[in-house]
Amino acid sequence: MRVDRISVSDDAHAWLVANGTAWRTTDSGATFVDRTPPGLHAPADETEVRLDDLLALTNTHVMIAHGRTEDDETKTTTLYVSRDNGETYVAKKVPRLPHGRSVHLQRGPGATVIARRSDGNGMNSHVDSVMIGSDQGDGFRVVGDKTGYGEIAIQTPTTWWAMGSCCAAPSNLYKSTNAGQTWKVALLSAEDDNGHKPTTTQPQSEIIFVDGAHGYFVREATAARESAVLAVTNDGGRTFADVPVPSPDAHVLYAGTNACVMDGETKTIVTRDLGKTWSELPRPPKGATYMQIAPFGKTSWIATFSAGNGPYGPLERVYVSRDGQTWSEPTFEKR
Repeated sequence: MRVDRISVSDDAHAWLVANGTAWRTTDSGATFVDRTPPGLHAPADETEVRLDDLLALTNTHVMIAHGRTEDDETKTTTLYVSRDNGETYVAKKVPRLPHGRSVHLQRGPGATVIARRSDGNGMNSHVDSVMIGSDQGDGFRVVGDKTGYGEIAIQTPTTWWAMGSCCAAPSNLYKSTNAGQTWKVALLSAEDDNGHKPTTTQPQSEIIFVDGAHGYFVREATAARESAVLAVTNDGGRTFADVPVPSPDAHVLYAGTNACVMDGETKTIVTRDLGKTWSELPRPPKGATYMQIAPFGKTSWIATFSAGNGPYGPLERVYVSRDGQTWSEPTFEKR
């Protein structure tokens, strides 16, 4: 199958979007049940229905974004909001960018959701591309005069961070102190037009804040180090110190508030304490490689591994691990 998004809410509950279908688990991934909003199931060729994104807010509260199809000229994206674990949905609307197709969802401060909108070319660097609304799908409004970066890290209700993407000066680290209304460069990854020298190597992940003081992102190696490093802050982003990754060929596979996973040719490692300690995760089945991974609590994981190519891109096989040592395939139950 083609897995577009994994969203975990706690040790037992998670959702994923795969092959145009929204799947829910309540048993740490042993079983996934089809909870696609009525009328949105994809046909066999998967060409007509597009589920852009999915966000599990709590064990019972989920939001699904239904994007446009090739011949869809409407000016809104439909958000399907469920407060009963996907048993019923209420449809809400979010304005789309001109010629835009997709909307990406993430948590905002408090009881809000941020919608990052694409202009159709995979970019979201327009003045009005980022919106914020309630977690009920209501009241979406444009945020700021120059937003449109990558995933936004909410350090405090008013202090936000994001990596630049596309037209928003790619790979620079940005900071807003007024809830996304205006942004300034916090770390520069390449010399700019005014001759300012870089203050960081190229980031390999979004920036993550675990709490108001502690955060990190993964960045490329320097001349003094062979491997990528965690750039860790313990003072709310005033300074970042490099913490080495104990695998010279590793690249970031997952960066979240509860874990950072690095995958290399010989081992896959995880840290849950900002790089102070690392442990190994099980390797993929023979002949496969990791595609995505996300943790369920302390010991359980959901991951996808490569399974060849399909007509719309790479195919993946879903696995779960309850002990962090062995993988098994879950059961999928259609409606």
